Amino acid sequence: MWYYLCMNKEKYFVEKLLQWYQLHGRSLPWRDTTDTYHIVVSEVMSQQTQVARVIEKYHEWIEAFPTLESLAEASQADVLILWKGLGYNSRALRLQQLAKVLVKDYEGKFPQTYDELLKLPGIGPYTAGAVYVFGLKKSTSFVDTNIKRILHRVFDSHELFGWTRTDKEIAVLAKEIYPKQHAYNYHQALMDLGATICQARKPNCEHCPVQEVCITAKEIKANPMILKEKRTPYTTSREPFKETRRFLRGKVVDYLREHTRGDLEDICHYINGYYPDYDKEKLISVMSDLVKEGILNQRSDEYLL
Repeated sequence: MWYYLCMNKEKYFVEKLLQWYQLHGRSLPWRDTTDTYHIVVSEVMSQQTQVARVIEKYHEWIEAFPTLESLAEASQADVLILWKGLGYNSRALRLQQLAKVLVKDYEGKFPQTYDELLKLPGIGPYTAGAVYVFGLKKSTSFVDTNIKRILHRVFDSHELFGWTRTDKEIAVLAKEIYPKQHAYNYHQALMDLGATICQARKPNCEHCPVQEVCITAKEIKANPMILKEKRTPYTTSREPFKETRRFLRGKVVDYLREHTRGDLEDICHYINGYYPDYDKEKLISVMSDLVKEGILNQRSDEYLL
C-alpha cells in the first residue's frame, strides 16, 4: 500500500476525491441547472460569501432576473437593492455589465472557448475556468483559493514553514493531475472538500478522503497544536470591521437602498447610528470612490444609486 501511494499519489488523490464526491457532494441549486447564466450568477455570488447566504439570494436573483436580457435591462438601483446582504456591491455591477455585453455583442449567449470567456468584462482566469467547466460542461483546470489550499497541503510543503511552490507552479500541478474526462465532478469535489473539510483554519483531517497522501495531514496528526502554534498562510490580522472602508461602503449603499437619495449630512447621521466613532474623512473618500466606480451617482449635493 505504501509503495502504491508513493508511486501513484496523484492518481490515488483523484480517485479518492471523486469517490468521496459521489457520496458526500453538496446539493446546491445551481448544480441542478444547465443554464450557463444561472451558474455564472452562483459563481459571482459565491466569491467571499458563505454558501448558506448565497442560496437564498440566488433564488431571489433568478426570480427577479431570470435571463441575461432581464438583467441587462434592469436599472442599476434595482440590481444593487437585490444584491443587499452579499457585500462587495461592485460584483453586482460587473455581473450586469457582463449581461449587457453578452446581449449586445454575443446575441445573449456565452462564448464557447476559454480564451473568449476571458475577454468578457469581470471574467478572470478562475471564473472563466468555472464557466467553462460548470456552465459549458467542457474540460480544463482552474484554481481558486480553496483549490490552491488543498493542492498546497496535499502535494507541497506544510503549515509550519509555509509553501515552497509558487502559484504558477501550483497551477501547472493542477493542470497535470486533473482528470480530463471528469473535470466537472473533480472541481466540484475540490470546492466541497475545501468548504467542508479542508478549511483554512480548522481542517478536519480525520474525515478527509485524501488524508493518506496529504503531507499536511500527517504533520497535524503528529502535532495537533501546529495550527495554533504557527500562523498559517491563511491566518492574517485584521483591523476591526467597523473601521474598514468596506464597512463604510456597505453602509452608504444600504442607506441609499432604503432612502433612494440623500446628502452627506443624511448619510453621516445614518452611519453615526451604527458607529459613532467613524472617520468622516475616510467616509468622504469612500463616497468619492463609489462615485468613480459608478456605484453611486452624484447630482449637486445629493447621492443616489
